[in-house]
Amino acid sequence: MWPSRDLSPRRQSAVRKQVRRHLIGDNSELARAGAAASKGAVWLLVEAIVLYDAISVPADVLERNDACRSIAALFEGVITGLRNYQLPDFHHHLIDRSTVDELRPHIGDAFGAYENDPSAYVIERTGMPSSRSFLPGYMGRDEPTISFAERQAYYTWYCVRLAAASGLNYAPNPTREALLRKPKLFEVRGPPAIERDLLKYFQGVRAKYAESIAEVFPSIDDRLELPLVYNFVKSRTTRPGDIVARTMELRASKEAVSFRKHCARLVSALQAGNRSDLETTLADTKTLGDTWAKTMSKGKQRKTIKLGISYVLSLAVDVSIPWPIDDPTTKPHFVFVHELLKARRARVEA
Repeated sequence: MWPSRDLSPRRQSAVRKQVRRHLIGDNSELARAGAAASKGAVWLLVEAIVLYDAISVPADVLERNDACRSIAALFEGVITGLRNYQLPDFHHHLIDRSTVDELRPHIGDAFGAYENDPSAYVIERTGMPSSRSFLPGYMGRDEPTISFAERQAYYTWYCVRLAAASGLNYAPNPTREALLRKPKLFEVRGPPAIERDLLKYFQGVRAKYAESIAEVFPSIDDRLELPLVYNFVKSRTTRPGDIVARTMELRASKEAVSFRKHCARLVSALQAGNRSDLETTLADTKTLGDTWAKTMSKGKQRKTIKLGISYVLSLAVDVSIPWPIDDPTTKPHFVFVHELLKARRARVEA
């Protein structure tokens, strides 16, 4: 996390040195009783835990919501509260009605069936004492004019600006992704999301690999129904209670650490105007993508050189030899990706 002003200058310096890269996460859908989150929110949380050094959520929400606090406790030291003193705190029982009025024409049907789902409103009532029902924006019987979609749009608007003001990426829960495709609502963007960009690309590579198998063996269904990181974690669990432990193990692996460091270096280089590292990663990614779409075997990169046979005849022959020095499959951040790709297909509960 970026250090809060509540920390001493010495502690702030220590935190800055310890943490390299993080994002602001959205725990609203995770705020159900017993942390019974939607499946989409669960895989997003697991993925963020593995891909980022730290996850920040709005501090006031974390402080007031028991379910959010319990989830943060499961991943001790990873999920922390974030404040920006140039923005107002966000409370579940407070909104800025003028902002809602500006957002309302652009929301559309972004939340679909959630609008008429009574259970969806349980999230918004968490942490809102009945004694405060008179406050503006309270999501209760006295405020029927504030719809679920309007409430969620306001919260998303708030998180986007909190992330941008702190120089972070915003990772929305799946229910909010439709909103982020509306530029009139969310014109503020954070730094490049290199981590998620790479995983999205290799998710497509894994799909092509499954398709190539199905062309010859249609009876074999090797398609992944889950995102790469969550599929890896899920494939190594025997019961739901193992998810947290397996996630933290993957997060602490040297390959995952290397992946996070590599992405952080790319972002830092881009922000400094240096694109050479990005171009190297781009070339390696496309090379491996082409290879892994056909086979999950690492193989070895080979380089062709010319060897002269005779000075008299001036003949030369092309010889292909292993060239491990430039082999991208040996780079730890790509080893991490390869481990995700070759993980067995995890079972999805109904």
